[in-house]
Amino acid sequence: MLQRKFDQLVKKEFPNARDAKDTSVHFLGKMQIEHQLDVSKVLLATSVCSDDINMPSTTFFNVLFGPFVMGGLGGIPFVGKTGMTAYAHHIPDEGSAFIF
Repeated sequence: MLQRKFDQLVKKEFPNARDAKDTSVHFLGKMQIEHQLDVSKVLLATSVCSDDINMPSTTFFNVLFGPFVMGGLGGIPFVGKTGMTAYAHHIPDEGSAFIF
């Protein structure tokens, strides 16, 4: 009941909002259909706050390679140029990168 009220409030204020699962499905579909990517060779990087309750429920974690965590509390990407370089070195051969 509480979840339904929360969902209704979010949709009222942000009509195009998607939950974590729908977001994952949307972007995985774009990767496969629009960009013809092999999702088993896509390295996921994320800068979503480490205590966000939605992250474990995303399909990204079940499908994509990774995650390469770039952030901390608040989701701020603290890795800088060195971290981005390290991330780039972990992208599989003939693979792709996806930063969420």
